[in-house]
Amino acid sequence: MTLLKKLLGNFKRNERGVITLEVIILMPLMILWIVGSNSFFDAFKTYLRASKATYTAVDLISRQVEVGPTFIGNVGTIFESIVDADGESSSIVISSIRMWGDALEIEWSRNGNGSAGMIDATQIPLAYIPNLSNGETIVLIQTSVPFVPIHSWGNLTAKTFSNIVAVTPRFDVRVAYNEAY
Repeated sequence: MTLLKKLLGNFKRNERGVITLEVIILMPLMILWIVGSNSFFDAFKTYLRASKATYTAVDLISRQVEVGPTFIGNVGTIFESIVDADGESSSIVISSIRMWGDALEIEWSRNGNGSAGMIDATQIPLAYIPNLSNGETIVLIQTSVPFVPIHSWGNLTAKTFSNIVAVTPRFDVRVAYNEAY
């Protein structure tokens, strides 16, 4: 019995290989933490870029009195360069919406690449429209930016970050659309 106690005591005091065992246990957790935080940071960075690019675009449009296809194309290019989407193209729709009587109507709506934006008033996202008086207009920008994570696990999967911002024009009652501009 004393021999067994002596052998167990020696085994208990022996610390050779402890660091190797700790590395074997902790290294996978450390790698998981580093990769996971990197993926989370990438998603957060994409979300913030999408938000900032949307507010930059709406600010550029709201400061104009008149816009045209060239200007809207330039705003779309600026938006694309800020968001730097993950291999897929982001989209931006710029619209001027007016309250006429008791109904909202679209004065004009264009996509950032120059094609038509919203077709009719049923596409207006009413939850984002502030209370407007008769004849008042707003500039509405709708953006979507795709996000594809480097490592997809849990709830971090491919998503599309969408932003909708409505502002009143700054220097005139409305932002007019002119094909020649």
